[in-house]
Amino acid sequence: MRIRTALAAAGLLAALVAGCGVPADDEPRAISQDQEPSQETPEDTSEGMTGTATLFLTRFDGTDNRLSPVELEVPVGASSTLPTPATALEALLGDIPDQALQADGFGSAIPPNTRLVSAPTLDRDGVLTIDINEPLYRMQAPNSSVAFGQIVCTADAFDEVTSVRFNLEGVARAAPMGDGESSSDPLACTAYANLLEAATG
Repeated sequence: MRIRTALAAAGLLAALVAGCGVPADDEPRAISQDQEPSQETPEDTSEGMTGTATLFLTRFDGTDNRLSPVELEVPVGASSTLPTPATALEALLGDIPDQALQADGFGSAIPPNTRLVSAPTLDRDGVLTIDINEPLYRMQAPNSSVAFGQIVCTADAFDEVTSVRFNLEGVARAAPMGDGESSSDPLACTAYANLLEAATG
């Protein structure tokens, strides 16, 4: 009698454990994405993806360097399937132009060590604040106007951007316009219209 009682209790205990526990598999199985704890951030979903953006490079017209728009593949945004002002500017300040662009006469007036200090921020009025490091502000005219024009026009090519304001390592700074004058106001690409490749004066 005791043996039967013990066996019955053991069977009941096994049934309860099986009902509350995780069922065992005969072999390893993949865990679905819904079951698996996610360690990834949204940035990982766009890794390696690119899209077309308009970057403003320079091309010598026989007299001066002119701003010239070029359609190039750049990385997309962290939470987007399209390039953003931030990814376009990072590309502009990175390895652009490459050898193929140089072969077509394109270049850049931006110093090679120029980098974004922090991610650009866009306010509700469409003003993009770009925090840049010091090399850009060490430039002398007229190249400084061309370099700033590349950055402003590249950002302004995005529909959501109406103008650009500059910070130098966190501190608001004026920027040279196409005519060589400096301005603390937000600047659009129109401030560099005289430097565009199609301009005649």
